[in-house]
Amino acid sequence: MWSGTHPAQWSAPNPEGFARAFGLHPLWVHPDTLADDLAQLFTRLSDTSSAVGEVGLDRRAEASLELQLQALAPQLQFATTQTRALILHVVRAHEPLLSMLKELGVTRFMVHGFNGSPELARRYVDCGGLLGIGGLLTRHTPRLHEVIRQLPLSAFVLESDAPDLPPRGAAVSDPTDLPNTGLIVAQLKGCTVLEVARQTRENALTLFGLPIVQSSSRPRAQ
Repeated sequence: MWSGTHPAQWSAPNPEGFARAFGLHPLWVHPDTLADDLAQLFTRLSDTSSAVGEVGLDRRAEASLELQLQALAPQLQFATTQTRALILHVVRAHEPLLSMLKELGVTRFMVHGFNGSPELARRYVDCGGLLGIGGLLTRHTPRLHEVIRQLPLSAFVLESDAPDLPPRGAAVSDPTDLPNTGLIVAQLKGCTVLEVARQTRENALTLFGLPIVQSSSRPRAQ
């Protein structure tokens, strides 16, 4: 999944044919351009069947939380009425985001780069969401490790967020990091990497409405 987070990225070419998402990221919310940016975004989304994202709330952003909420609400409403998946970005703003999800009845989403507590994780999953797990898992993150231990595999998708959120020891992240992330998940869950790969892949394809193609090959006996 390739996510465009601001106007310049919404028109970027896609020669590889990746599944795409388009959204106005909170770091790109500006009062002078908000109305025009949203109009351009919804035109772009209406011409495709793409997911909506990354969108959300970020207390580090230049825009006030109030303005971010004004930008977020119509994007959530569009995704809900058009039955689109959402990729959510949230930094130190979980309570207002959870309130808006419940208020608007949003149930088809993933929380990108999740790094919260098991209790917070359950609140998102109880709303119907999935948790995006990536390079942060390879760092010293005991709280995130506990999230993996406590929640079922059906709660997770694996992500790279390339080039951001790199794994420990790397300068940037890359999709080729996913097998190592999956290995750590398997170790924490006490299951095989193949189980992690199968379940998280199915979770992602179901979330984004992509076809699940069953492989005809069988794993070799060990």
